[in-house]
Amino acid sequence: MARKNYWIYGNKYISHNYMTLKAIQPGVIISSITAIAAAGGEVEIISNPTKIGKSAAIRYQAEVSDRIRVTIDHPLTEVLELKDLISIRLGLDNYETVGGYTSEETQINFNKNLTVVYDIENILDSFIKTELHLSTIDNYDNIIYSEIIPISINDDGWMVEYATGVSEIELPYKPVVDSLYVLIENSRINQYEISGNKVVLDIPEGYSCMVLYKPEFIEQGGLYEFSNNVSLTPSYGIVLRKDYSNKINFSLVLDIYNPDITSVNHTPIIKSLGLMTSDK
Repeated sequence: MARKNYWIYGNKYISHNYMTLKAIQPGVIISSITAIAAAGGEVEIISNPTKIGKSAAIRYQAEVSDRIRVTIDHPLTEVLELKDLISIRLGLDNYETVGGYTSEETQINFNKNLTVVYDIENILDSFIKTELHLSTIDNYDNIIYSEIIPISINDDGWMVEYATGVSEIELPYKPVVDSLYVLIENSRINQYEISGNKVVLDIPEGYSCMVLYKPEFIEQGGLYEFSNNVSLTPSYGIVLRKDYSNKINFSLVLDIYNPDITSVNHTPIIKSLGLMTSDK
């Protein structure tokens, strides 16, 4: 595949900390994007080959530059200009590494099997903590039981917990020990202990901690009893106790974390989010 360097020149030095990319041709792969800083040094924005779909947003530390070098792999680089391969826009904005979303409470007919359905783009480096808040309702609008059920909508079933200034973090599920990944201020640490569902560690005051892990039950198979009312399948399917239930009131709560694990940060775009039910 042909590779070519393209240059984007500005008429002055500007500050920027995010970039939006929109592919014009299919199959565009960006090998690297480098900003030429005001002091003359080079700052890598993308350093690993990245395939661009319809669109992508990249966040990074603020840089000041007047030139950007873009290296692209594509069969048409020898005959097309950059603008015919991909659209690139730079900008400067405040960027939060922690965000959240809570859906409106919705009522649906009761079925014992539930699945959270979603379409989220541009998640990549981000992790999403998801909780399903639900109450089952009888024919007379009385609440039979209520539950808050942590589930995963991350790749491969990963869960995430976030805390600041504590000495231990209690996880909703017992973790696969070898999967546990602890970050303090986006730096991985190995000084912690695991006791059941608890991760014991010392987080310095004013610092944040993120624990990434896979729950044991998703690798063991069969139904996992979350409570007297709820069981979970290894793929986070939810099985409810019926007990004269007629309706379900529910809301989905998402906390989104973007640790700086790689040099490219991404902002998830939630296109759809809901709950599907079945009696089978």
